[in-house]
Amino acid sequence: IAYSRREMDSNSQETYANYDAAGAYTGGYTRNSHNTGPRDDFSFDLNWNHTGEVAGESLKTDLRFGRSTGNTTTDATNDNSDGSVDTDKRTSQSDFHNAVFSVDYVRPFGDAQMTTGIQITQDNNSCHNIATGNNAAFLTNDFAYDQLLSAAYITWQQPIGEKWTVMGGLRAEALKLDTENFGNPDITTDDTTSHIDYTKISPSAFATYNLTDTSKLRFSYSHRLRRPGAQDLNPFRTYRDELNYSQGNPDLKPEETDSFEAGYEKNGKFNYQIRGYYRTTENSITDYSYYLPVANPDDQPVLLTTKRNFGGTKAGGLEANLDGKLTEKLSIRMNANLAY
Repeated sequence: IAYSRREMDSNSQETYANYDAAGAYTGGYTRNSHNTGPRDDFSFDLNWNHTGEVAGESLKTDLRFGRSTGNTTTDATNDNSDGSVDTDKRTSQSDFHNAVFSVDYVRPFGDAQMTTGIQITQDNNSCHNIATGNNAAFLTNDFAYDQLLSAAYITWQQPIGEKWTVMGGLRAEALKLDTENFGNPDITTDDTTSHIDYTKISPSAFATYNLTDTSKLRFSYSHRLRRPGAQDLNPFRTYRDELNYSQGNPDLKPEETDSFEAGYEKNGKFNYQIRGYYRTTENSITDYSYYLPVANPDDQPVLLTTKRNFGGTKAGGLEANLDGKLTEKLSIRMNANLAY
């Protein structure tokens, strides 16, 4: 059982300036903010481990519960260039619940070894934002999401001859995610809901080749998912400043990355590794900004920044590491990385 409490007290000052198309200063303001608030974290962890009769056989089970609550208040004053003063107050209340149940089983079969397991994760989170003063309508909203992630995996490791050791793995995960944003009647927005339901399969493969007793080659492939964060899914449009709004996207899909690696390593008085890698990512979670339409051509357009699954990325590189002892009292460690 664990419990922690954090207190936060901070001050900040930001200066904003506006210019017209010719570059002439048209006005601005200085914003002074005071932030306070506690956060309480509680967790409970129960585990049971069993060692089987076969050497190397083990069964591990874990059951974990966690809750995190916070209440942050921001008091701000805007000193405008025309001499006027605006004040606003924002309160953000969050309540995050998390439960995880996992089972992992390891069993040798001769020289081979099987590892398998399941994990079920339940998240139930909510945020309640209240604002008064300037632009309060764009800062007041409630957002909640309920996420159930069920995953299972299996790997098999097998030596082949005296030089090779190979391992293959497969992971399957099913996600169910429901989000709800409660509309703000002051700006005539309605409640919005979103539902995401998918199953993904992620394979992996690893191999090592022993060149000598002190050197080996390594090869690997893996397929990985990166799911969006909670705030990335919040569809409520929030106010950053007079010219910038932000908004999440409840329909975001996870990023999917294929990673390939090959390397050489040698141990001795000096240990060194050389590793080449190449990664491709699809459905990249990307910041996407565009100007909102204006009713009057003379009005200053506002830039809205949101998230989208947009395009993909490719990355590669070569990394080298060296460490060892020059003398009994002097050690050296070097790293170099050439990346594209």
